[in-house]
Amino acid sequence: MTFEKVKEIIVDTINCDESEITMDAKLKEDLNIDSLDSMELVMALEEAYGITIEESALGSFESVKNIVEYIDSHVASNHTRIKKENRLFVLQTPQIAFIM
Repeated sequence: MTFEKVKEIIVDTINCDESEITMDAKLKEDLNIDSLDSMELVMALEEAYGITIEESALGSFESVKNIVEYIDSHVASNHTRIKKENRLFVLQTPQIAFIM
């Protein structure tokens, strides 16, 4: 599932042939993604998945598989963090109930 979405984002962002995008495709060698393309791709991935991709992780993005694995691990942890932050708190006084 993640692969298909990442593939779609790559096609839309980089304008490459969809058939070239496989899990093992190398970003530079196979897809001819340069540094500007990489930054555009990162921004598109961050927007699509609601995550922040740390600059230190960019060096590990050598293949499509690396991107998919990164997103799978960070989307799951981000979802858990958001779920914890969105707890329902109710404060009640005799006349008013506040929901925060």
